[in-house]
Amino acid sequence: MTTTAEQLMNQENLPEQRVRVRVLEGVVLTPEQLKESAEMYASFREENDEAVKIGLYGDDLERALTNPGTKIIQYQQSENDPIYAPLLVPAKGLEWYNLELLNRTYGKGTEFYYFAHPPIPEDDESRNIIKTAIQEKLDEGAIIFMDRYLNRNDPMKTLGVVSSSTHDQLYKSENLGGNELPRKAEVFASTLKFERVSEVKKAPSFFQIYQEGIRSGEFEYDPQNGADLVEKIEGEEAEEVWEIYEKPFLDLGEDDPIHAGFDKNSLFAILSDPGAVKLVNRENGKITTLCMFVPNFDQSPWFNKKYYENNYPDYYQTQNIFNFPGIVSDGRMRGKSYSMRLIDLATKVAAKRGTNVLVTFECTQTSAAYIPKIVTRAINSSGVGTVDNLERPISITEYRAIKTS
Repeated sequence: MTTTAEQLMNQENLPEQRVRVRVLEGVVLTPEQLKESAEMYASFREENDEAVKIGLYGDDLERALTNPGTKIIQYQQSENDPIYAPLLVPAKGLEWYNLELLNRTYGKGTEFYYFAHPPIPEDDESRNIIKTAIQEKLDEGAIIFMDRYLNRNDPMKTLGVVSSSTHDQLYKSENLGGNELPRKAEVFASTLKFERVSEVKKAPSFFQIYQEGIRSGEFEYDPQNGADLVEKIEGEEAEEVWEIYEKPFLDLGEDDPIHAGFDKNSLFAILSDPGAVKLVNRENGKITTLCMFVPNFDQSPWFNKKYYENNYPDYYQTQNIFNFPGIVSDGRMRGKSYSMRLIDLATKVAAKRGTNVLVTFECTQTSAAYIPKIVTRAINSSGVGTVDNLERPISITEYRAIKTS
């Protein structure tokens, strides 16, 4: 945690040095204030978040701090320049949240605000100021939604906006979407260990190993049919992959608070990146199935690399952490075991790199029922590697909505 963020949280200093808190709307930050505030907030979240981030990051953070509709907390200590963090952010300005689900559930005319998990000071005075700002929005008829880690304290209860009691509450918290079914995201991670491999070290790329295997005859290669590991997918083939990729992820995220998958530009960046592991199945020259493993955290910005650095340091430092964003097949070609074939090839290539790796991925409450089982079965049946503990998530995020009772 940064020194500034520590000061914001710790109010056990002398009264004249205390951080003074105000909640503002329509504030215009100078470029310097914007930069310093974004850095403070990002550092605070990075240190406090689990495997997948909550709060804001990337472009969403800057948009929130510059959006005149955002309720922003101003923190100021004695003569120091103030610093700011977003508190409540209009949903229309956010990239990742499923506004269609919110409108469908609570009505198109409703105002929606995201609770952005800013640093919350420990003293009662500051907390009451923040609580009042939240309650004012709720009293105006707004819905406030948020993500939170299942094993952490609920910030709305910590602030006193809602209570554990079910009686005489002015405000209540419910599953986002209003269903009895909780809206969740579950993150899984497991070491992938190979026979006669006992270390974690920097190693050649998957593509380099695969090409060497083709030349030696260890891996079969047919440009028209079967599994292949490719360095890049560009041009017409990239467009074909997008046609395969887009609809399944739109369908998967239809009733989920967060949009699933990558947008087109982000996907194309991965497809053209030699460092990303991309496996495809072809039938008569056409790609039917895509499987990816992404080692670059910047290409999956919702993952918190600081968490992985702290919890899996050997794998992080040697660049042996691979995010598995899923497998997608042409809907007309499903049921033909292409997914198993691609994971099998990826495992056999990985085994030749001479290092164990860590595989991690995020699932919705729907895909968590089957993706870990598919990955475990495919890898463990390869005969060269094993994973375990994929039935237990390392982190669970749930999505809540807060509204008047």
